[in-house]
Parts: sequence; C-alpha cells; structure tokens
Amino acid sequence: MSRLSTHREAWLIALLCLIMLVKGVLWSLAFPLWQGPDEDDHYAVIQFIAETGRLPDEGDEWLPDEVTLSRELADVGRLPYAPEQRQAFSRTLVGPGEPAFGELPPETRYTTELQGVGKLMHATPLYYVVAAGVYRLFDGGDLLYRAQVQRLLAVLIGTPVVIVAYLIAGQLFPQNGAMRLTIPTLVAFHPQMSEIIAVVSVDGLLILCYS
Repeated sequence: MSRLSTHREAWLIALLCLIMLVKGVLWSLAFPLWQGPDEDDHYAVIQFIAETGRLPDEGDEWLPDEVTLSRELADVGRLPYAPEQRQAFSRTLVGPGEPAFGELPPETRYTTELQGVGKLMHATPLYYVVAAGVYRLFDGGDLLYRAQVQRLLAVLIGTPVVIVAYLIAGQLFPQNGAMRLTIPTLVAFHPQMSEIIAVVSVDGLLILCYS
C-alpha cells in the first residue's frame, strides 16, 4: 500500500470517527431518559460509587432514591417487560415531570429508603469506577444533567471501535482497500452500535475491549 493510499485511508477513518462521535452525541440527546437497556441500573452503580466513595458490597442492593424517583418522573417505571406500554411525552420542549428533577433533595443521591431494586450493583466495577471519577467532576447539576454527562462519556469510549474495526479489516484484507474501509463504515453506521454508545452502559467499553 502506497504512502498516498495510507494517508487517504487515515483521513477517511478520521472522518468516520467524527461521524460516529457526532451521531452518538445527537442520539444521546434524542433518547428519552432511561430508555437504554438497563440504563438506570448502570447509572445507579456510577452514582453510588461517586457519592459514597466506595464499591457496593453484599448488602448494597438498592438503587439510590434519586434514581428510583426518576423512573417515575420519567414515566419509565412501568415499561420493563411490558412492550405494550408507551412513555408519556409532551408537545412542548419541556417533558412531563421534567421540572421536578431539579427539585429532588440532594440527599436522595445516596439514600436508599425507597428500596428500588438494583440489578447491577455487584457487576464488574472497572467501567463504573472510571465513570464515577467523571461524575465527581460534573456533579453540580440535576440528574438529567449528570445522566447526559455519562451518556457523552459512553460516546467517547465507544467511538474508537471504528479504528479497531479498521485495524482488524487491515489484518483480514491487507490487499483490499475497499474492504478495509467498508468494515469500519458498517460499524460506524450500525444502528445497534449507534444506540448502545449513546446511553449510559458498560457495553460500549465491552465491545471495544473485546474487539
């Protein structure tokens, strides 16, 4: 492969990464709160670690009260395992119950009196510890703000999978420039990949590391 060809491919991969990044940011803003797979549970672990300064132990099985309350405010508490249900939306720029997020008491970030069950409190902590560090840097806003910060972190972590796909394609098709570019392009525009890196989830990091 000539130097010119390598340079051209590098620019195209950089463009794909930029597209992946912008697309992820836009989707992260478009998806309703907690509509990602187990998104509220992933976020709850991050918030627990950031607010308490420790990892969950065997006795920590409840969601922070703020997350439990947010499920009702966002009208998603009744959605799991009920595909016939639909989340309520507003005809204005402000969603139903959205102002109430700013009124949640600060102590609900770490209290668990409502005993909402957390499914991922004892999951492998690597991603959550890193995300908790970012949480501490941007912990001044309400839950909607903090959840959006975590979504943007997921976008940043998931975007490099385009580069990994290109490197893998280079190993599989060293003499075929079209295939080297087709595979990362398919990854960059894959609908499921676009969704999973735009919500709070460990899956983007898992896909990146496995790749």
